[in-house]
Amino acid sequence: MFCNVGGIVTDLLTIIFDLVALGREGEYWDYKEQYNECKAELLHDIICFANSLARGDKYIILGVENSGEIVGIENDQNRKKQSDIIDFLRSKKFAGEYRPEVELHTLYWQNHEIDVIIIKNTSNTPYYLVEDYNDKKSSRQIIVHANHIYSRICDTNTPINSSADLYVIEKLWRRRFGLDLTPLERVNILLENTDDWDIDIGNREYGFCKIAPEYRVVMTDLESCTEPCGYFYLDGTPCMGRLKILYHSTILHEGNYWGFDGARLIVPEFELSYIRVGNGMHYFYYYVVDSLGGRLLKLFTSGTYDLSSRYTENCFIIFNDEKEVCDFKQYAESNYDRVQDIPTSPMCNIAMTNEEKVGKMGITAEDAWRVKQLHQMWEVDRIEEEKVNA
Repeated sequence: MFCNVGGIVTDLLTIIFDLVALGREGEYWDYKEQYNECKAELLHDIICFANSLARGDKYIILGVENSGEIVGIENDQNRKKQSDIIDFLRSKKFAGEYRPEVELHTLYWQNHEIDVIIIKNTSNTPYYLVEDYNDKKSSRQIIVHANHIYSRICDTNTPINSSADLYVIEKLWRRRFGLDLTPLERVNILLENTDDWDIDIGNREYGFCKIAPEYRVVMTDLESCTEPCGYFYLDGTPCMGRLKILYHSTILHEGNYWGFDGARLIVPEFELSYIRVGNGMHYFYYYVVDSLGGRLLKLFTSGTYDLSSRYTENCFIIFNDEKEVCDFKQYAESNYDRVQDIPTSPMCNIAMTNEEKVGKMGITAEDAWRVKQLHQMWEVDRIEEEKVNA
């Protein structure tokens, strides 16, 4: 049996359970009975995993023998805290000040504690030192060499006195500059930094990435339309246009974009979903930060994700990822009775009045407003739950 501690998500527990059940090490995970007595060995391990060609996060699982047997880490005198590892990495001279990003989590399993060092997946590879490191307090005089690029292939680290093969180093540099990505994958990364784009939303029909001008955003003129989310603004006549993301002349993405409050607010296409309560469906509008639409929203709002205009209230919900969407929908369907009798707000009343002028659609302003109230409750309940689990 194993369980979470301090709010560890079930996803991590499942991942570690599956990896330990394999009874062998691999390209993105490793077992260790205890922490390295020699800090140079720990540093070498972390750098190797940070430079692994495997996509996704990597895991050093402590308190587990090479066979996969659980022995626990609770009595290890060299045991570390997350702050110990982060401070240790921060004190080392990495090229360009790019350091591996790590998290440390503790799990209870079979009456033992095991620690998991997660080396986060990034595009800042290759990580390497510009100054030799030798743990002089250790009886093992091992040196992590400057300008050596270490990696991990299958279940084997690059030897500490060697450097990775040239083809591995080339792939790591290609990852740094996004050259190993498809154009659509790369545009998702380019959209992360809004300062890299020359775009004047609402005043110019196109924009481009200053560091990769072959990537462009092109927009048609706005035309009046009907959409309940647009009724939440003082000028309750929404408008819509078409948006394309181009790589040279190739269309990577095509969809709508919207103007609200007399085009004072311009946003990319949103997502639409619903919760089912009894025989009824209650629709809501949302964006997912970790999606193309979410990245466009970041660009359109200069990184603020602010969807207000002349008034703070709107009906949009912002999620970090799709898992949050699924978790919220389960919560909302079980808790809808908490909001069904709440008096609507003045802005919602304005939206409902605007809605009456054009006739109700399958989506209603009131539904979108009530589901957003549920989202606010969900966020409060999650904070309280984290306090209890901490």
